[in-house]
Amino acid sequence: MIRTRGVMAILLAGALLPSCGCTPARDWGRVAAARHGQNWDVVLENEYLLARYTPDDADGTVKDRITEFRLKSRDRSVANALDGRNATDNTAVFRVTKAGVERQDAERKTVRLAFDKRVEHVSILRYSPVLEIGYDQGGHNLDCGIAGTNYVFYGQDAWQQLRGWDRKHPKFQDQYDPTGSYYRSEWGGPGPLACNGWMIMGVYDDAGYGAGMLLPAAAVKWIKLVGWGDRWGFERWTAGPHKAYLFPVSGGAVEILAIGKVLAETMPK
Repeated sequence: MIRTRGVMAILLAGALLPSCGCTPARDWGRVAAARHGQNWDVVLENEYLLARYTPDDADGTVKDRITEFRLKSRDRSVANALDGRNATDNTAVFRVTKAGVERQDAERKTVRLAFDKRVEHVSILRYSPVLEIGYDQGGHNLDCGIAGTNYVFYGQDAWQQLRGWDRKHPKFQDQYDPTGSYYRSEWGGPGPLACNGWMIMGVYDDAGYGAGMLLPAAAVKWIKLVGWGDRWGFERWTAGPHKAYLFPVSGGAVEILAIGKVLAETMPK
């Protein structure tokens, strides 16, 4: 049975938004970046989630990405290969070249990650079960290794009808449309996939565990759905500076869409 409590309860209580500022900054979360030889270990943690960037060589090439994305209320990691980044004009490089703590205050803690010339600013927010990633530029990302094999998109039924697909979620391997994309900006925009200018999507298992993601629709050039072994998720290409939001869930599609809609109304792009 899919659970609808946990993070959903936090949302309904209004906990996504910053509150009073009465607790010292050091008490509500931690961020750290440590180098060990050629490798970086970067951790962001608050009372709701833990995200850890470390090297991942599961598919034969060493990449740095989120190898642990933990829903702390359930003490369960729901994804192991999120936010894979490539160097500028190079789709084969995913290594962190420099990392450091950029900000720590009463409402936000941020680390700055450089993947060669591509830079992102990853933040945890006080009282929030959401990881914010600010990208200085667009490019290729791979977000996979998410628990489960069930996809959900905001507006997916209307999108399926608009595209004339037999299946709601054709994957890259299905080659349903040019290059196997689920969405391409040259098709005329996101249409029903847009919620207040955002695209909401996620993957989850039959028990409800998984992860959701928000992307600003105007920045997305294409999205592909990838699924092999335990590496289910999304491949995306974006343009220009933008923000993305990642969040762990235990309530499946209902929770992914509920959190996504709140974020779409409250978070900056």
